[in-house]
Amino acid sequence: MYNNNPTNWENYKVKRNNVVNLLKTKKEQFYLQKIDLNKNNPCLMWKTLKSLTSTKSLNNNFVNGIKFESNDNSIKLVLNFKDIAEEFNHYFIDSIKQIISNIVTEQDWTSLINVPSSFTKFRLINLYELSKIINELDNKFSPMEVLNGKLLKSTFGVIGHVLLHFINISLEYG
Repeated sequence: MYNNNPTNWENYKVKRNNVVNLLKTKKEQFYLQKIDLNKNNPCLMWKTLKSLTSTKSLNNNFVNGIKFESNDNSIKLVLNFKDIAEEFNHYFIDSIKQIISNIVTEQDWTSLINVPSSFTKFRLINLYELSKIINELDNKFSPMEVLNGKLLKSTFGVIGHVLLHFINISLEYG
């Protein structure tokens, strides 16, 4: 089959070029479809884009560039990685701006202002409850603490009533 016939050589180059072009077209269609399918799923979208721009795929001449639609609806081929990243950045920023512009901000919140609440005040505590809380405190000491657990526990017999009074006033009046 192999010979040095120029006609055979030309036929081979034409067929080879047809196969290479067909592969490029099919790969482009595949990724365009995959990107379109994943446009609402950022995780899968980035996974697809990563596979397009990975070093391994570039070494195999897998992707020569990415086509983007411009604001005037024309298609441009972007080859440089920095420019590709910039195009995706613009795409996502524009998408966010579009989402924000579609959010309805005229909301009537007055119905939520006068909602009756079943909560009216905090329940006051007694000396026994405060004693249980103090006894459950850690004995750890930190230079940033003015009153630590160990100090409160050791002085509770003397200052417990005063501390209870301050806590209950705070609970009642804020």
